[in-house]
Amino acid sequence: MGQFPLPAAAAEFRSAASQYTPDDMYEFGLHLAQMPAAMADIAEGLKTMAIRTGTERPVNPLVVEALAALYHAQRATITAAETIAPMFRKAHATDLARREAPRNNEQEWNVR
Repeated sequence: MGQFPLPAAAAEFRSAASQYTPDDMYEFGLHLAQMPAAMADIAEGLKTMAIRTGTERPVNPLVVEALAALYHAQRATITAAETIAPMFRKAHATDLARREAPRNNEQEWNVR
């Protein structure tokens, strides 16, 4: 019997998240902007599974509908993820300005 690859992929995602250590908060902010694409990839995988199940497997349509509902629920995480990077930028505007729009001799403030 073949192995179901999704649990292993999910475990890898969990492991990657637990080991994630950005170099600094500027990098962290850039990475947050990539979160919607990650959520979209997961959603598209669920969509593909729902479509293939409906077209290639002798499965009751209720099962296909349930997989499609899971896909739609995952799509909602994209919208939620789209709010995080702008929130980070707004909440840390002063910090980000030190690098993105530094004042003359900003380094004299000894803020790193």
